[in-house]
Amino acid sequence: MKLGLRRGVVRLARPDPGWRDVALTEVTRVKQSLGHLAVAVEHVGSTAVPDLLCKPIIDLAIGTPGPPDEATYRAALEPLRYAFHTDSGAQGGLVFVQGDADVSLFHIHVVAYGTAQWTAYLDFRDRLRTDASARLAYEEIKIALAAEFPQDRVAYTDGKDQFIHGLLSRV
Repeated sequence: MKLGLRRGVVRLARPDPGWRDVALTEVTRVKQSLGHLAVAVEHVGSTAVPDLLCKPIIDLAIGTPGPPDEATYRAALEPLRYAFHTDSGAQGGLVFVQGDADVSLFHIHVVAYGTAQWTAYLDFRDRLRTDASARLAYEEIKIALAAEFPQDRVAYTDGKDQFIHGLLSRV
């Protein structure tokens, strides 16, 4: 199982069934560490969707009891080797990354439980898990964007936005 990706690089990998177990182990570890600071922790993103080419980075969403405070979640996640990356606000909440200086293994998105962003993470994942035509269309977009932006992860991610928003508007 190959997990991890050099920062800034876009490389798609064939899905690995072992990622599910790694994600479940990390979900358990994060839940235990956060306690009451996490209403729920979910494996989201493309590694949570069987049969989908993806960047080999596991994404987790943490649903918090209220608006997440950066200092509180830094203090809770840094002992688990997560570094604060950015505050994406309503577009993704607080983002933490685990890995080394060059390679990302896990991304955590901390958002208030039950908000539109929380629901979007779960709805998008679940739609791709159950809708083969949506999964194939998304994969085709990802392949094209990875070819166009192999060294620009921001452009790659931005390029997926229209598809994601369109799919979610039909949920």
